[in-house]
Amino acid sequence: MTMGDRSNNQNGAPTGQGPGATGEQGPEGLGFRVLDRRHWVDTDDAESSEAPRADVPTYVQQLEAQLREKDEKLREYIAAYKSEVAGELQQTRERLERDALQRQAQIRQELILPMLEVFETLEMAISAARSGGDKASILAGVERVSQLMVTKFQEMGVERVPTVGQRFDPTQHEAVALMPVTDPDQDKCVIAEFSPGFSCEGRVFRPAKVQVGQLQS
Repeated sequence: MTMGDRSNNQNGAPTGQGPGATGEQGPEGLGFRVLDRRHWVDTDDAESSEAPRADVPTYVQQLEAQLREKDEKLREYIAAYKSEVAGELQQTRERLERDALQRQAQIRQELILPMLEVFETLEMAISAARSGGDKASILAGVERVSQLMVTKFQEMGVERVPTVGQRFDPTQHEAVALMPVTDPDQDKCVIAEFSPGFSCEGRVFRPAKVQVGQLQS
């Protein structure tokens, strides 16, 4: 090495490619720059570690997966609930149908039971007529049946609609014939009854078929 070389080295001018020197002017014009060669510092690795990996789910993806899972469970719960409710409704419907049939049978029995006494009385009257009873006894037996029937109707709240001598009432009577009358008091009054009418608790469920007087001018 010559004196000139030493002089240049002492002044800090670069003489060649030394360790850590690039030959480029640094930011301060010193002619070199320092590179950090520590093995634990790697700019590229640091930058790449900050970026999310493609195979690692993000937070939003995790939320979407949880939402899909909860949605699937909710569908299962709804399906199970619908199945349970449908089964309960079917059982309730069957129970109500059974109760309705039982109630209908009970109502029929309650209606028939009072009529059994009437039926027995009618059979006795028929038996008396067949055994050669006189006309008066047969008539008495039939009248007894009729009176018993009226009594049973009254016990059930059924009453006979009054007809003959009453003013014609279209809510209770059905006029099936007219009869000319000269008495003004008989005008629009029931002259005869062809078929009895009945009411229950004040409501006529069968109007009486009657003949009504019509005044002749």
